[in-house]
Amino acid sequence: MGGIFLLSVGIAAIILTLGFLRKWPTTTTICSVCCFLVIVCSAILPENQREYLVAQTKAMAETLSSSFFARDEQTQFDAQIEAVLVVVITLEPLMTALMISGILYSVIRLLLKIQQVPIEPHGQFSEWEISEHCLWVIIFAGGLYHFQATQAIGLNLLVGVVLLYYLQGSSLVIFFLKQRQVSKGMQQIAYGLFFLQIPSVFLLVGLLLTGYREKGMALTLVVIFIITGMGLANVWYGFRKRIKGESAG
Repeated sequence: MGGIFLLSVGIAAIILTLGFLRKWPTTTTICSVCCFLVIVCSAILPENQREYLVAQTKAMAETLSSSFFARDEQTQFDAQIEAVLVVVITLEPLMTALMISGILYSVIRLLLKIQQVPIEPHGQFSEWEISEHCLWVIIFAGGLYHFQATQAIGLNLLVGVVLLYYLQGSSLVIFFLKQRQVSKGMQQIAYGLFFLQIPSVFLLVGLLLTGYREKGMALTLVVIFIITGMGLANVWYGFRKRIKGESAG
């Protein structure tokens, strides 16, 4: 398994390097690498091993909770812990893929700069656009999610897609604030609030897709899905062009 994982990381590094050299869209390249790594990591960590990890961690949590909570509180606490554990372990392929992609991207970009290879500079977050090709990931992930054998892969990809378009929606809000010449202090607060919600995207969307329900989730999920919907709608509507056109007019 270790050899397959290292080989996959090598392939991911080659894809990212080609993306830099051939000027492929950065977001599309990283999405492709993440999808590839999610599939590989899901295959390496089989379903029975995930269930074993959940069982072991749940047993440890029950032992701890029995020492600090009354019986009724313990039952509720154990149910919540089990739900979170299921999500965290199920989303391990996605989190691993994002971490590896981020490290590889940073290292390869640095090495190419040292070699004086011309690389396009990073643009402003408020101007960041997602390629419409990423829509195929939604279709692919949705198809996988509806089959029992590939449901874990589909769930990982769907959460990743929600995160991607959530960030796109966040960039649109920042763009709107800049266009309205809102103070930099308020813009920084908006940045902080949006990025502090990223763990909630993983956890709450993961809980939703795994069938868990809990009071208090609804409001945060609504906010996340509104911002995500803005990011997805931007593919067709083009909010920035329309806002710039209104400002010019």
